[in-house]
Amino acid sequence: MDKDIQAYFKMERGLIRKHRGKYAVFYNGKPVAIEKKLDVALEKAKKKTGAREFFVHLLYPLEEQTNAIV
Repeated sequence: MDKDIQAYFKMERGLIRKHRGKYAVFYNGKPVAIEKKLDVALEKAKKKTGAREFFVHLLYPLEEQTNAIV
């Protein structure tokens, strides 16, 4: 899981710029699916990797995430 988190933070700006509002699913330090719907992203990731556990992040800039919480 640490590999996935590190990979996400290295790629964060580019991912948000290209795929804002979508779910990014990481496995083994790489993005394996990026989709608008979480269930679709997870299904693609499962088919691609055969795994059941992933790191998933909704791609929004931190400022937007913070404003949504308040």
